[in-house]
Amino acid sequence: MLSEEEYRRLREDHEVAHFRADLALSDPEGYSLEEKAEIIEGMRSSTEEVERAMREDFESMPPETRRRMFEMLASSGPGARGFWSRLLLG
Repeated sequence: MLSEEEYRRLREDHEVAHFRADLALSDPEGYSLEEKAEIIEGMRSSTEEVERAMREDFESMPPETRRRMFEMLASSGPGARGFWSRLLLG
């Protein structure tokens, strides 16, 4: 399980990756193909890291807590059950 500081760094890295993508979308001619590929890879890898950390945190919970957490997340809106099931339960 990640420390609070490690999780904060992970979230910041993820936000920076998506911010870079927003910048590239606002001026696509200003970026080379290689830079765009690097930005996409940064988004992909940061998303994978955040999802991995979420799964590890979820899996570290006691079974009853996991069940209640999943039910709360699954009831958060349309499509939520499928999203959280794929993310947390595989």
